[in-house]
Amino acid sequence: MTAIIALIVSLIIAASWMRFVYKLPWITPYHSQKPVDAWIVTHVIWGVVYYLVLRWLGFADLAMIGTIALGAGFELVENCRAGIAVVKWLGDGRFRGDSVLNAAVDIVAVAAGGWGCSFVL
Repeated sequence: MTAIIALIVSLIIAASWMRFVYKLPWITPYHSQKPVDAWIVTHVIWGVVYYLVLRWLGFADLAMIGTIALGAGFELVENCRAGIAVVKWLGDGRFRGDSVLNAAVDIVAVAAGGWGCSFVL
């Protein structure tokens, strides 16, 4: 039950953050080319979500590895042509894909979210 509540709270926080980010004055056409961008918070939250879901599905021993794999997979999909088109369609018409360093930092942020969650559960 605790995992389900944490999952719901994480999703609400992530959705709120996404709506807030587009109003930030420093969001420029090249914001995702910097090592750390405004989306870092959502990546940490998704790390928590991935970790909780994997544990809930019964993969407690592999939850951390799965969290990192899901984060890396998301970065690959997000930065392919189709992924960039979807991000633009969802509202960030200026998105050109992440830099390699930004994608790596995003994966570390996902891992940090899962790692932090592993101490709570």
